[in-house]
Amino acid sequence: MLSMARQSPVLTAIAAAERVLPGRETLIDSDDRRWPAIISVGEFIETDPLPVGEFALKWSRRPGIDLQRAISCCLLEHLLEYHFDLVFPLMRKAARENRRVAEHFTDWRWPFGQATLPKNVARLKRLAYELRRRSAS
Repeated sequence: MLSMARQSPVLTAIAAAERVLPGRETLIDSDDRRWPAIISVGEFIETDPLPVGEFALKWSRRPGIDLQRAISCCLLEHLLEYHFDLVFPLMRKAARENRRVAEHFTDWRWPFGQATLPKNVARLKRLAYELRRRSAS
């Protein structure tokens, strides 16, 4: 009997989140399925940063203040917290190419872990400065 290949847990979480995104903000927080779906994807940041990072960058390109807050708070901040050297180059490239992604980095406020190291703070500040200059032009 042929067995079906099982999808990895991170890809399962991403597929589940993709089914409810972009969604819409609800008046009652308990009805909003987007944040829990994004949080579920975030549970794989430490073990599977690249698929989580790709998911975060994909959805950081979409409009919606609440969606952007969820992506920043639940994914981008923690990807940089645990895997700065791995994900920062990808995020920098995406921010240079897309205005919505850039907005996540022009006013970076909540560094954790590796993002608090002086060399990484400097990299974030340089990126924010560059992005603000571009948007002012």
